[in-house]
Order: sequence, then structure tokens, then C-alpha cells
Amino acid sequence: MKRSIILLAVALLLTACAAVPGETEGGYFLYFLSEEDAGSALAAVEYAGEGQPDARQLLSALIAGPDDPDLSAPIPHTVSVRSSRLEEGVLYVDLSEDYGGLTGMRLTLADYAITLTLCQLDGVDGVCITAAGEALSYRSHQILTPEEVILTGVPFRADA
Repeated sequence: MKRSIILLAVALLLTACAAVPGETEGGYFLYFLSEEDAGSALAAVEYAGEGQPDARQLLSALIAGPDDPDLSAPIPHTVSVRSSRLEEGVLYVDLSEDYGGLTGMRLTLADYAITLTLCQLDGVDGVCITAAGEALSYRSHQILTPEEVILTGVPFRADA
């Protein structure tokens, strides 16, 4: 019952999955936690780095956090990227042990922010996130895709 309530809360917070046509040409977005009381729990901010980023660059930018005071980093600053590798459309990302300390809604939103951010990269259809080499046991499955995330009015670069 408690799990159903949490899943319902996530669905209500994130509210409707769609790319916003015409708003995502060429750039990449980072997904941060929104501090607004209404609307989506995640907000997209255009990646400010130069050139074509890789997974480590995007994750580092997520960990560093946004410049906007109304947004916050979905991943604690103490987390580091241990490794990443792409295999058959799945990007396997191993983060430091601190990521495993996230729980509940905070972990779910961090997972979604990472998934939406990294699935913009060419060839990435899904993301598998581990902490210090260990799968996070709360998940019913380990490969996360953008289609699982429910968003309203938040751009997503789906043409990658």
C-alpha cells in the first residue's frame, strides 16, 4: 500500500511525458529538481558546456548543480562517477557509494533526472544506475528509460 502511494505521488508530481517539439534542436538539457509548488518536479536547463558532451560531462554538470536558485541538484555533491559504458543501447553508470544513500522520492527523482539527461546522448536508449557496483534494490527493474518518466512542458531532446 505504501509503495502504491509513493508511485502515485511520483506520477502526480511528474505529470505527462512528452518532448516539446522545436525546443530541443542541437542542445542538451540537464534535469534539476524544481522548488516550485506547482508543476513538474523536474526542470530542464540547457547544458552550457561546449561541443558534444559525454556521459561523465553531463553527470558532472548534474552533480555541480544549477545556477538558478529555484532549482537544486538531484544528486548530492558528494557523489562521484566511478564508471560508464555503453552496451547495446544501455548506458551503465556506476556512481559512488553515496548515491546508494538516497531513498524514497529523492532517489526516484535523481534516477529520473539522470535518465532524462543521459538518454539524450547518441545511442543511449536506457540507463542502468548502480552505486559502488551494486544495484539499488528498491527498483522492480534496473534499466530506466525516458518513457517511464512523466513530464509536462519540460523539453526533452528525443532526436538524439
